[in-house]
Amino acid sequence: MNSNEESSKLLMEHLMEPKNYGKLEDSNAIGIGKNPQNGEKVVIYLKVVEESEPTIEDISFQAIGCTYHNSCRFNYYNRG
Repeated sequence: MNSNEESSKLLMEHLMEPKNYGKLEDSNAIGIGKNPQNGEKVVIYLKVVEESEPTIEDISFQAIGCTYHNSCRFNYYNRG
């Protein structure tokens, strides 16, 4: 399988079974962004713990946009 086929397969996996998508109920930090050019929106939810240093313990997101950009977000925020 070449790299384009692998990328396409991974993209389809993320589209069919997105990871980290949805509201993180116990988040304690939220970021909201909107692209003024096309109206795409994204909300990022973080759960930050502050022991010796602030650390992101969990992350999730919700997005409204085209399929390609949403799949890129799925890939970027994939935890495993």
